[in-house]
Amino acid sequence: MSPPNVGMRVRFLADFDYKPTPQVTIGYRAGDVRLVKRECGERAIALGRAELTGLPSPPAGLAQTIAASHKRRRRAKE
Repeated sequence: MSPPNVGMRVRFLADFDYKPTPQVTIGYRAGDVRLVKRECGERAIALGRAELTGLPSPPAGLAQTIAASHKRRRRAKE
């Protein structure tokens, strides 16, 4: 079993409001395909408002691209 902080990619079939804390609400619209926290995805799937998609993770190389852009930004600020 995966740790609870690992994300999962889901397609929302209906509007869904996720409340990670009593003060915060994150709204997802029907048709959105998002990488969400496992807790959020499991709740939405259990309520029939989402389904798992065929993409288990972000596209290959995305993490490296983001890391490289952050390095460029930091250099520009110095």
